[in-house]
Amino acid sequence: MPRAALVVGSLALAIAALERIAFASEAPTRESVLLLPTLTPVGDDAAGKAVHAPRPEDGEVRARAEELDATLREAVEDSGFSLVVPDADELARGVRDASLVARAAKGERGRWVLSPRIDREGAKWVLRFVAVAPGDRELRVRIDETTSLDLPARALVSLRQLLLRRASNAAVPREVVDPAASAGTLSAPRTSGRMVLALHGAAFGAFAGYAVERTSRTDDSRLLFPLLAVGGSVGAGAAILAADEWNLASESAWALGVAMTAGTLGGFAAGAEYAPGTTETSRYAYGVGGGVAGLALGIVGVTNAVGPGVAAVFGTGTFLGALGGSLGARLVSGKLESPLTEGLGEGIAVGLVGATVLATSVDVDPNRLVNLDLGAGLGALVGAAAATPFLLDKPSAGTDRAFVTCTLAGTAVGGALGWWLAPAAATARPIMVTPLVGETQGVSVFGMF
Repeated sequence: MPRAALVVGSLALAIAALERIAFASEAPTRESVLLLPTLTPVGDDAAGKAVHAPRPEDGEVRARAEELDATLREAVEDSGFSLVVPDADELARGVRDASLVARAAKGERGRWVLSPRIDREGAKWVLRFVAVAPGDRELRVRIDETTSLDLPARALVSLRQLLLRRASNAAVPREVVDPAASAGTLSAPRTSGRMVLALHGAAFGAFAGYAVERTSRTDDSRLLFPLLAVGGSVGAGAAILAADEWNLASESAWALGVAMTAGTLGGFAAGAEYAPGTTETSRYAYGVGGGVAGLALGIVGVTNAVGPGVAAVFGTGTFLGALGGSLGARLVSGKLESPLTEGLGEGIAVGLVGATVLATSVDVDPNRLVNLDLGAGLGALVGAAAATPFLLDKPSAGTDRAFVTCTLAGTAVGGALGWWLAPAAATARPIMVTPLVGETQGVSVFGMF
């Protein structure tokens, strides 16, 4: 028996080695990419301003261009392409359209030619890629508007959508490939917000399935897991379709996810507070209704936003609304030992509505919002610590209100200081760790160190 197992294992290893050799011999030659240096401005100005290599007087544009060059060089090689670094002769040929097309036809098989350009417009950055496929005579142009923090991530997404669409179409048999699809015109790009919204949609769908099981007032556990599976699948599928249909960016997907999650939490708290007789069942229905309402507010905020920091606005609105609602309810009732859900639902509702109004009317710097949240949280702790002597006296409505008043005052003062001490958007360069799911797997760390 051991000999038979050894023979079978040896044959399996031999077959696997032969298959690997055959696959390697049939593998196509890697395509090469001529990556030109990043230029500025983007080259679509009606005034005809010539693009050029960033100069020292361009300031932050030059620093961002150097970062982008390093990021794109690594991304091209990691994506399975052979990177071609331009020499002095290549750089002297310029970046006119005819020159890019001629470079793409160079060599026996041709090569990709990629010319990235960036420009700054206020707090936004414009990223423009001009690419020519090997042997083609048409230019593919992709334009994205993003923030300085998201610039490297958006560049990676744009690079993959420009270069890998053709590679994915090449794997389809020639007789079933549509001519238009082979040029990449029919392949739907994967948006950067797909996986973010899919995770939130799956979680909300699973909660909706659980709510159905709880509100049915049945103890049959055999219904629980099928409802969770169906709800999560439907939620994730709907989120993926929505993200692809409306080309949602990661920022917008996070905003919708935060609004939906906050609405669910607020509805659940409201159901526990206003339906005491049927709390065990109705609070789940309230939670589902609150999630739908939060999603509706998120859609309004995202579609009418005047700035890029929509997710940060909804996060700040949720945090301050929950904190203010809970403390405000205890200030009115004069009871610190009130139920946890008291005032929480109303505060989150007010915070979401306020965040929607703010996102659609004012362009707020996300760095200031983060500082505001941090300052408000620390201020609340300092105010509560300063008011601790009130808790040493005999419990009464007066002492409880005094404690809550000090906590609210600390929250307001801390939030104001956090907003005032926040760095300006032009100088803020934090270290950021970003998980890239879907478009580019892995974790990237970028910023000024």
